Amino acid sequence: MKLQDSTDQEIKGYFDIVSSNIAKMYNMVDNILNFSRLNSQDQSFEIVDTNEIIDKIRSLISEELSNKSTQILSAILPPVKANKVHLWSVFKS
Repeated sequence: MKLQDSTDQEIKGYFDIVSSNIAKMYNMVDNILNFSRLNSQDQSFEIVDTNEIIDKIRSLISEELSNKSTQILSAILPPVKANKVHLWSVFKS
């Protein structure tokens, strides 16, 4: 498909896809950098309330989810002995 044969709406659609993919790539690189920092930090473990982490993440991304037909479903999870920052990173991803 040649660009000159495309409508403005089609072109806008392509730019929206490119913009969305750039945001996803940025997020992925940011997550990799955060993970690499986590590996160099203290590896202390504590009892972590996983339900609290999920609730905070739900609140953090609630606006983003409201524009999509996406839900975060979870059962009641037990507390776990883990590094809280690592667990936050896993659930947020």
